[in-house]
Amino acid sequence: MDNILKMNLDTLREVSAMISAETGGSLIICDHQGEIIEATDTTRIGRKHMGSIIIRSGQTDEAVIDEEQAEHFRKLGTDTNAGYSHVITVLGRRAGSLGLEGDPEKLKPIVRMAAKTIGIYISRYHKEKEKNTILEKMAELAGSIVCKKDNKIDFQVLTEDIRFITEARFAVLDLYDPVRDVSTLTAISGEEEDLREFEKILKGQVGGIEFSRSDIYIKKLQNNRNISFNSFVYFSQEFIPLKLARTLENQFELGKVTILEIACQDKMIGNFSLLLSKETEIKNTEIAELYAAQVGQLLVRTQTETALRMSKGELKRARYILDSFLEHSPNPICILDTKGNVIRVSSSGAKRMGLTPKMMEGTNVAKMFSPAYFELFDERIREVNKNNRSFFYSDSMSLPSGKEGYMEYCLFPIDNQEDQTSLIGMVAYDVTRSREAEEKLKFISYHDAITGLNNRLFFEMEIKNLPNCQEDYPLTVLSIDVDGLKAVNETMGHEYGNQLLRELSRILENSIRNNDLLARTGGDEFAVVLYKTDQKAAESVVTRIIDNIVEHNRQSSDISISVSIGQATAYSAEENINEIFKKADEHMYHNKLFQKQSSRSQIINSLMAALAERDYITQGHANRLLDLSVKVGTRKVLDPRMITALALLSQVHDVGKVGIPDRILFKPGKLTEEEWEVMRMHPEKGYRIAIVSPDLKDIAELILKHHERWDGKGYPLGLKGEDIPLECRILSVVDSFDAMTSERPYSKPKSKEEAVQEIKRCSGTQFDPEIVELFIKIIDEDRVS
Repeated sequence: MDNILKMNLDTLREVSAMISAETGGSLIICDHQGEIIEATDTTRIGRKHMGSIIIRSGQTDEAVIDEEQAEHFRKLGTDTNAGYSHVITVLGRRAGSLGLEGDPEKLKPIVRMAAKTIGIYISRYHKEKEKNTILEKMAELAGSIVCKKDNKIDFQVLTEDIRFITEARFAVLDLYDPVRDVSTLTAISGEEEDLREFEKILKGQVGGIEFSRSDIYIKKLQNNRNISFNSFVYFSQEFIPLKLARTLENQFELGKVTILEIACQDKMIGNFSLLLSKETEIKNTEIAELYAAQVGQLLVRTQTETALRMSKGELKRARYILDSFLEHSPNPICILDTKGNVIRVSSSGAKRMGLTPKMMEGTNVAKMFSPAYFELFDERIREVNKNNRSFFYSDSMSLPSGKEGYMEYCLFPIDNQEDQTSLIGMVAYDVTRSREAEEKLKFISYHDAITGLNNRLFFEMEIKNLPNCQEDYPLTVLSIDVDGLKAVNETMGHEYGNQLLRELSRILENSIRNNDLLARTGGDEFAVVLYKTDQKAAESVVTRIIDNIVEHNRQSSDISISVSIGQATAYSAEENINEIFKKADEHMYHNKLFQKQSSRSQIINSLMAALAERDYITQGHANRLLDLSVKVGTRKVLDPRMITALALLSQVHDVGKVGIPDRILFKPGKLTEEEWEVMRMHPEKGYRIAIVSPDLKDIAELILKHHERWDGKGYPLGLKGEDIPLECRILSVVDSFDAMTSERPYSKPKSKEEAVQEIKRCSGTQFDPEIVELFIKIIDEDRVS
């Protein structure tokens, strides 16, 4: 894993070139240690990048570097520029990062998608290579069983193979002596450093330790191919002292232990003990069981050959071993002649075909499938004969039994010295489940997780083929951008924004034809390709989309959907499709500029409508605040501009509460500290809403500061005294008075006299004393109750 990105630099260079061409930005790819291994500027290769080092820490998947940070990091000796970086994950592990220089907000979707794509591709390559390695080991072992020429067995290699297949922390092989009724630890496999520490704790080599298995343990293995222990301590109690076992378990963070029996015809020969790390499970169980079975056959064959050399029944016994091997092998195994005719086949292989071994023997294996497959298989047989080496293949096929599936198999040459002829060995593995998982992963990689639409990766792959499809022209491109999505996410929450995106996706799907191309290409961006559609027809489609959105907004009580749409038409494949997309984007931004105020006002109005449905603008609250605030402002002799701002502030100061959960907003009891943290965010939320609204932009600062206190203990800025805007000081007194004299979820209303006393008590701490004095005079004069 350490070098997996460096091992795929050619692929990384292709991807980086594509991204650089698309964005015009300077790109870097770093390995897991923060070293730049590929870059648009190749002089940067080999240097450290602080963004990647930050991601390497595991605390975050991304790094946003501004110019000030970049300058600081460069002084530390790193090659770091302003931009955005995102982690590249391979097989669930952080393998490195991908970064682009420029505006992070624009780069995020591009960098994230590119990093994800790189991770998926390399993960697939790694898994494919691993599967081929496993099949090769199986084929090699099968070849050893069939045609081994000596009695020497490298037990260390067998142990390393089983550890590779199962991904165990350690693998231990023991051999059983039925005469003495003892087992002997024969080989152990693990990382070199781990093995040295393992032997250091045990104060000697592991190999050679003898122990006896209990009868219960042996019976369990006879009834199952494998058994598991929940802890290393429980597993090792028969041959390692308890104290040492616990030391080993803690040192290497060992968890479960799985034992695979090495046996033949119910005769136990030994065991593979697989020591797993905590929170992990054994991998490739079926293959591991097959491997253990093959090792059993190999050991039996070796033991048998030794005996056969001393006996006249050598041939008979050898055939018996082969028969046993073919009978018990869980995966399909065949021995073929050079034309593909079946000489011997395992019971599992015949069963897979829906036949018996006798029915298959003498029949050409390819003729059991379609004529086209017969020609393909015959060609592969010739390939093995010609090159005299192993080949790996993968096919989808319909079996005579009627089953559909995927098979991976290895064809390898077998020398038959008896009559100077050659045979072909075949070991197959059913990969139907893994292929189905790959198809699912492919779907995920080409589709947007929120809307289910095609994603940018799929969209870009499709448009690359457009210049080769003249029959699709004329075609029109639509560039669609959701208005105000950021404001919706920040106030109502991202799940609300995601639901808006899903509803818009359904509207777009229902507004175009099934064969048109629709994709979500960014956070708030969608793209459509209308095939065989000129400009006039495309305008009708745009009108239909807008009409469907209007109808949705009319029927929906939630926040309205608003979009900006641009279109551009290409009439032949000779036109540059990228220029067509650029024109569509330009038209979209032009339209967005013209409808910017109305769309944002529509969103703000929707937010205000949502707020009006809640407690804070009902039962005359806003009207009472407006009346009292204006009276105080007038008595204070504010200028008309400030009076107008104060009046508007009294109505919308709590607009940020539209993003506060009801469970907090309407909680009848006291809020917890965590709930207060959420509640105190509403001035900032309100500020972000107001700053993007032409109607509220002038009072955005007032909305931000309306919860500041005279003594500086307010929030969010902690302003004190006259640093607090006068409008906010007035609203603070008026809003508190109305809150105390009104029905609220968390308190009963106070009388006018009680509220006035509380206002006086907080004068000089929470409230401006001068405003308090003026307000109480107005209350007394107007006899507000």
